[in-house]
Amino acid sequence: MDTNNKKYFKFSLALIVCLLARLIPFRAPNVEPILAATMPFSKAYGALFGFFFAVLSILLYDALTETLGAQTFFTAGAFGILGVWSASYFKKNKANAWNYARFAIFVFRCVDRADGRSDFFPSVVYRILPRPDSIHGAAPPRQYRFRSGSFSRDL
Repeated sequence: MDTNNKKYFKFSLALIVCLLARLIPFRAPNVEPILAATMPFSKAYGALFGFFFAVLSILLYDALTETLGAQTFFTAGAFGILGVWSASYFKKNKANAWNYARFAIFVFRCVDRADGRSDFFPSVVYRILPRPDSIHGAAPPRQYRFRSGSFSRDL
């Protein structure tokens, strides 16, 4: 098998595995196969492959589950940026389990702060937009729900 064919076969296989893992009902909420697969791809094949892998994973899942919307493009863009970021991170750092874990933890702390899911750092988006959960498709952060004293607004 040609080197390019091997590369595309691995890319396609990883897309399918990530898609199937995300389709598992009642899986743990923080099990994120996309970033776990994007990090080695971006290390081995570069930022462009990392970007396209992450974006295609999000787009395929949302298209298959018929949840394609504005939130898809925000999420796909964010994961695409993570693919590029991981390529630059792993150019400077050795690819081992410790660095993968450290990068994933750091990245998701940043993502939680940016989209308002952190308990300690309210999002800038939630201060600007009146109903951002309708824009990016996620549930409002815990502190936003509990501060309101009512769950009826979130339903």
